[in-house]
Amino acid sequence: MHQAQKEALSGVPEFCVKDMAQWFSFLAYTVLRVQPNAAKGITLTPFVDCCVMLLERTDLMPGPVPASMIVSALLSFMKDSDKDTRFSGRSGWGSGIMSDLAAMVHTCPSAQTKLGPALLRTYVNVDVVEGLDVDKDTFDKFNSRVQIGQLVQKLWSRSDCRASILDQCGTELFQKFLDSILDTLLYMFHDSLSRLANVKKVETLKANEAEWKKLSKKEQAEKDRFFRNEEHVGSGFMRQAKKTLKFLTLITQSDKVVRCFTCQPLATRAASTMNGFLDSLCGAKAKSFKVKDMAKYDFNPAELLHTIVSIILRITQEDTSRTDGYLVSMVKDPDFELTNMEKAQSVIVSKGMAGDDDNDKLNQLMEQLRQLSAEHNPQQPTSGDDDEGNWRDAFMDLDIDEGQLEKQYVDVMQDQRFNMVSHIQDMHCFHGNLQGGLDPRSPKIKALMKEIKQLTTSLPVSAGASIFVRQDKDRLDVMRALVTGPTGTPYSLGCFCFDIYFPASYPNVPPLVKIITTGNGTVRFNPNLYADGKVCLSLLGTWHAGDASEKWTPGQSSIYQVLVSIQSMILTPDPVFNEPGYESIKGTQEGETQSRQYNWKLHLQTLRHAVLGQLKKPATGFERVIRHHFALQREAVLKQCAQWVKGCEDPDILRRLRQAADAIFEEIMCLEVDFNEEEEDSEDEEEV
Repeated sequence: MHQAQKEALSGVPEFCVKDMAQWFSFLAYTVLRVQPNAAKGITLTPFVDCCVMLLERTDLMPGPVPASMIVSALLSFMKDSDKDTRFSGRSGWGSGIMSDLAAMVHTCPSAQTKLGPALLRTYVNVDVVEGLDVDKDTFDKFNSRVQIGQLVQKLWSRSDCRASILDQCGTELFQKFLDSILDTLLYMFHDSLSRLANVKKVETLKANEAEWKKLSKKEQAEKDRFFRNEEHVGSGFMRQAKKTLKFLTLITQSDKVVRCFTCQPLATRAASTMNGFLDSLCGAKAKSFKVKDMAKYDFNPAELLHTIVSIILRITQEDTSRTDGYLVSMVKDPDFELTNMEKAQSVIVSKGMAGDDDNDKLNQLMEQLRQLSAEHNPQQPTSGDDDEGNWRDAFMDLDIDEGQLEKQYVDVMQDQRFNMVSHIQDMHCFHGNLQGGLDPRSPKIKALMKEIKQLTTSLPVSAGASIFVRQDKDRLDVMRALVTGPTGTPYSLGCFCFDIYFPASYPNVPPLVKIITTGNGTVRFNPNLYADGKVCLSLLGTWHAGDASEKWTPGQSSIYQVLVSIQSMILTPDPVFNEPGYESIKGTQEGETQSRQYNWKLHLQTLRHAVLGQLKKPATGFERVIRHHFALQREAVLKQCAQWVKGCEDPDILRRLRQAADAIFEEIMCLEVDFNEEEEDSEDEEEV
């Protein structure tokens, strides 16, 4: 499309695209069910061509919200094609009613060759919505992805359409698409299980008649409301998780797709994800999800295990690497437990869920896992609490001069709070949003220049909590922030990295912010910090505001406020109470128990990813900051490790916590720094 056409389309308001999609959805879902011949004579081919073009051209599409509505409209004409022929006209589109995929493909060549790749792109792009306000916009990216998946499945059933999708294998788009499927699965599956765990707790409480009667009528009513909400949300998420799992099962029937999962970096991500699922269904916590009536919540652990193991089998059949492929990534993952796979195999075999061929493949897989596990995970004893002279005893009650630490920390780190560096945009998670150059006269750049001055002098730098920012010197609208976890919280002394992008409409809309310290997209550090990077904050429009003062105000709000809010409002001592529905138990014995258990998990993930992970591979742009931070905080970090290990009462988490703490001890004791070293590729403050 020529520039003139692009400029003309850019003038079309977003609501026009939304209205078009809503009208056709209404036609398919409502009108045609009442008046099957209502669309006779209407030529729908231009509509489909328009939809495909808009989905294909992200530079023309007003945004992910109308894109998802277009998907809903297209899907609405296919929903009943396999069941109800009363919506299909013999003469196809143009003179009949379209509800058959074949008619769409034959009548609209663009659907055959372009719709599939466009849907993959849309599946990825719904992750980020510029200018989103959850108090005004009803948009659920995960529900949108489920619908996109359903539409792709319909295309997949035709070899010509499937070919256009498989042609994308190996591309950056397809990598992001598969990553997004894992994001969706992780969110739906783990959120559903957490809801079922809450249902189980209330069921157990109600079963104990004496304990239930101890509650006041008000408390019982609150528990009942909470119970019903968790039932509703948990079952809904489980259904969507299973739809996404079915979608993944379908596309992994293709060898080309499966081979994508055997290559890095996707192999590590996929292996960690599947290990997490196996641990949830077969590990120490599996019993906590076993509610009374599992069918009521569409929860069938054995069926889920069979599906997950089948996907693992498909991937490993194509995995030829013995150095960095899927299998090696699986056994090297810190949460890999051979016993989980053995239990999964036992369930599948005992229930006769696999044929002889699959059983043979599963036996071969188990033998490979045992060999690789012995090779990569030799049994190394960790220091126990009863071992005399272990390093944790030495640091447990270590007396640290807080005043001296604060002075030294500020002296070394204050000049590192802000800098401009190269190449951040190259690995930035909003890289795909960067289009065209920047106009130095634009309101966005003027606002950023003003904010930079504030960042260079005002960002908090303290041993107890700090914020550092790096800006790409070639793109002023690209930033990366490092927020250290405040002491006294389960994030204490960890380094949490966030990517920031300022869209074209900034400062009229808030910046886009994602957390990238997520354990390769597998760890949800907070009810408001998702594993896929989403940051829920009213100031960003991604969380419901109590009142207008909490929302983004053009000309007044700033990225400085956003970062300080993340540190003070999200990285809190008791983050479990950020979860909706938990406010009522705050201050109670039950609430304290829930918070302790939640924080034990966060202690483990903070040590693994925000401490050990940053020591081994510092976030790009903050290499010097991270080295200096941990060198200065060396004793404080080790003391914290020792205290967290001692305070953990969950045997399963405790074992892993010890392993992480011991690894940190080895890493941090070898850390050598020169506090006078210059930051690579930095710019003087005067050049900002």
